[in-house]
Formats: sequence, C-alpha cells, structure tokens
Amino acid sequence: MYELLIYKPFVDLTTAELIINAGINFIYYLMLGKSKMIVVKVKCKRCGREYKSDEFVLDPVYKMMVCRECVRERKNKEFAAGKAKQKQEAKIAMETQIKQASQGLADPEIQKSMISESKTESFANKSFLKKEKPAGWDAEDSEIERAYKQKQAALPDVEKIDNERVKYTCKKCKYKFVFNYLKRVPGRCPYCGANIESV
Repeated sequence: MYELLIYKPFVDLTTAELIINAGINFIYYLMLGKSKMIVVKVKCKRCGREYKSDEFVLDPVYKMMVCRECVRERKNKEFAAGKAKQKQEAKIAMETQIKQASQGLADPEIQKSMISESKTESFANKSFLKKEKPAGWDAEDSEIERAYKQKQAALPDVEKIDNERVKYTCKKCKYKFVFNYLKRVPGRCPYCGANIESV
C-alpha cells in the first residue's frame, strides 16, 4: 500500500513536484517507524573540535553543552590539581614540623610557649557545651558513632511534599528538584545527571 505512494523522480519533474515527492518519501519513512535520530557533526564551543551531536553532554561546570573529551579533560585536571594540593599541604606540614623541631632544640622555652599556644587554640576551637560521654563509653562506641555519622552524611536530603513526591537535593551538585518516588521520575539529577540514591 505504501509503495503506491512513493513517486520515483523523473527527469522532467518541476521543483514543486520534487518537493512534494521528497515530502511523501519522508512521511513514508516516518510511517514505517524507521526514523532515528539524525546524527550531525557539531563543533564544540569550548575546544573547537568536531564530534557527533549525540556525544555532547550538559556540563555543570562549563554550564553549556560540551564534548565528552572536554569533560574528561576537566575531570583529569581536577584530579591532578587535588593531588598537587595534597602534596603541597604535606610538604608545608613537613616543613613546619622541621622548623618546630629545630626551634625546640635551640630554645626549650619557645617549644613550651608553642605547646601552650596550640593547647589554647585547640581549646578555643572546641565548644564549651561539649556533651559528656556516658559511663562505660569505649572505643567501640566511638567507632559506631562515627559510622552512624558517616551514614547520615551519605543519605540524600529529602523533604516530603505529598504522598508520592519529595523535594530531593542532589548529593553531587546540590541542585533541588521534585522527585516522584512511586514512579521513580526523574531517573537522574536534571542538572548534573548523577544517579538518585534510594529514597
């Protein structure tokens, strides 16, 4: 039946007839369900390289659609910067320990004053209303308390709206959105694409 609708172009067709013929062929193509996403090569706005349009991702850092290579490069740079920062902090800590040790050997009064200053700073940083531990509190209880706090920190921030919807805060980008936990919609964070943890 559909084959009767398809017109094969002849040499003597006018432009209007060619347009109608192309439209009919396109409708036929859609009716058979063979339509797929047309992949086009697009230039990335950040790096200028050309990639297929389905390889682009909305990046929360760049705040635009960029190619996967740009995202990979950004993540590698962040990882390398974090490692470099850790090395720098360790190096500074080592240098301060060496300086303190050398000053301590030279003058014991300076070492005592530094110790007393560090004690007063640590006391000032602690709250005065620190709860006393109950009798029988031991290292095992401290470990259980620490594990519980880690578990609470890992849980997503959820606020109930009605019987099936909650206001969900993404753990990765802190974006707040409405999540239907009965239908499980949306499946990911609309802003960064992170998976939604169990609600």
